[in-house]
Amino acid sequence: MLLSGKTYKATSEFFIDYSIQCADSNIMDVKIAISKAQNAMEELQSMSVENRKQILMKFIKLISSDEEFEKHITLMSGIPISSSRNQAQELVSFFKDQIDELFVNYEVKNNNIYSRFDPQSIFTPKQGIVYVPLPLLAVRAIGMILPISILLGMPIIVKSNKIIVSFLFKIADILKQLGYPAAGFNIIDFNQMNENASSLNNALINASDVVWTFGDDNSIGYEKTNNQSTGDDVVLKDLFYGKTIINHPYHNHTAIVCNGGDIERSIDIIVESCISFPFECSLKSLYIVEECYEEVKQKLIEKFFNLAEKTGNPLYEGNQIGFCDRDTKESVKNRIIDLEKMGLINILVGVKYDQEQENVSFKNHKMNPLLLETNDELVDILTASPAVGILTIMKCTDINDGIEKINKVLDKKRIGVTFLGKDLKETLPEEVMLKANAIHLKVNVKTVKPDLTCHDGRFYFLLLTELKRILRSE
Repeated sequence: MLLSGKTYKATSEFFIDYSIQCADSNIMDVKIAISKAQNAMEELQSMSVENRKQILMKFIKLISSDEEFEKHITLMSGIPISSSRNQAQELVSFFKDQIDELFVNYEVKNNNIYSRFDPQSIFTPKQGIVYVPLPLLAVRAIGMILPISILLGMPIIVKSNKIIVSFLFKIADILKQLGYPAAGFNIIDFNQMNENASSLNNALINASDVVWTFGDDNSIGYEKTNNQSTGDDVVLKDLFYGKTIINHPYHNHTAIVCNGGDIERSIDIIVESCISFPFECSLKSLYIVEECYEEVKQKLIEKFFNLAEKTGNPLYEGNQIGFCDRDTKESVKNRIIDLEKMGLINILVGVKYDQEQENVSFKNHKMNPLLLETNDELVDILTASPAVGILTIMKCTDINDGIEKINKVLDKKRIGVTFLGKDLKETLPEEVMLKANAIHLKVNVKTVKPDLTCHDGRFYFLLLTELKRILRSE
């Protein structure tokens, strides 16, 4: 191939050099990208949902067709050709999964979507700008984000890097050819080490209604502390006020501390967090204060069984939801083995205990969680893998005890934490705010939007629900 007077073979050298030259000549200035995205909002919202849906369908068909596949993928990957086919197939798979496969639990027998949750329980924007700093796994990230943004008519500003930017430019070019407004997909890049990087980040966050990061990118709302010994990052919380932060780490789990209040609403959020996709971001640990422990636990069980009846999903039926109060690691292992012998464990949570390796392995990350009533001493084994489909339920004496337990977990790993019940803005310790990779405060009054709204997989889960509803609409 000939590029700028230089001949390239189809090797990784070509793809990297091609991407860098594309980036040098085409990446937008941040201010221009913000302006274009703002101007695109009205145009995108004026397009009918059916029109946006057809563009998305044509896009998926184009990148997955036999005739176009080889033609497009070599330039859109930005990676060595030996890897490009797998990356392309992964991208196509993510687009198709989001439309057809991810949320079978939402369908009742007549193929309508069953709306389970209070629409006010999670802040879901219907319009606005989405800012996305891409991780290295950009193909997977775009596969998650782009269909949602197209269907909801929300313009995107993507912070790329020069190595993968040709992949993004090819996507932008295809969308433009299909009639999608060019200003709806904006690509930027800037060096995080530059003196003006912080001001550029702030400008992007201030202009955006949704900030979608992937857990390994410190470019959003972070600055280094003066503590050179730890090198910890400090969240600039002022930037997050009133924003929707989607923190989608690939290798993490989330925890909830339930402090009473509106129990019914809390149960909806807990269940929602249990069955969200992917399991890496789904709820793994639930801490319930003593005064409402039994009520929450019983209503949680009832909720799962009610969902089984309404959705026709056999995975929720009968004795496939189990609690145990084992207090040793060995007994928990034995419990897992017992469930496997009963033929339940694989179809229920995709969990299999490997006696030789003495660890837990996982077969299917799309299954529903097993509920285990336990104590905090067992958290390590039950959350040993980010893909485990087990929700541990623990009792704490009060909210301060719950915060202390969360703090101990955060000493070992950065997780997303949701606090349900009373408004905790004044009492939540600063150290918890700084150690968690996402904090979500839920106040009791449904009409009040919390000041700090950070989301993990739960927000992704609701957006995909909206996506599927739109796709199935006539």
